[in-house]
Amino acid sequence: MNQRLRVSIGIAAVFVSSTALAQSGEHGYIGLNGGRAEYNTDCGVQASCDNASGAWKVYAGAAVNEWLGIELGYVDMRHADRAGGSAKARGVNLSLIGQVPLGDMFHIYGKLGTTYGRTDVSAAAGQPVATGDDKGFGATGAVGAAVDFGRNWTLALEWERQQFRFVGGRQDVDLTSLGLIYRY
Repeated sequence: MNQRLRVSIGIAAVFVSSTALAQSGEHGYIGLNGGRAEYNTDCGVQASCDNASGAWKVYAGAAVNEWLGIELGYVDMRHADRAGGSAKARGVNLSLIGQVPLGDMFHIYGKLGTTYGRTDVSAAAGQPVATGDDKGFGATGAVGAAVDFGRNWTLALEWERQQFRFVGGRQDVDLTSLGLIYRY
């Protein structure tokens, strides 16, 4: 299955699930975040080690009440230059969300969940870095702050850590992002 088809299927699943999630709670939402990923993977010996220039995620969720929610999303951490090759990570995430409203327009939140991810690592010849692709579950967590503007729109700043399964073992990939959320 090619990359574009996997991404299209992931995005479609997130948007279709948003309706089902919203029916189980008070308010549904969909969101799109863009930012920068930081791979905490091996750089090899005397090799370049640059992080991804961009990363993104799309997600849908539902608020069960003012304090608790659930969210399903697709995250693409893009690729980072590592050991003369690259590391790539992407996956589907399911998280519980706890939030604290601070007034009528502002709130802070935290997320805990799991990501089923796929990774691929390549390296230059002679680098002591495990290469190949892998997949599996890993833990995820996030903290963020959001401000509501208008009846249905929210702007969110978020930092999250996704744990992905790479060929050499589990590694963290952090994402700092800015997102736009539509609530319905």
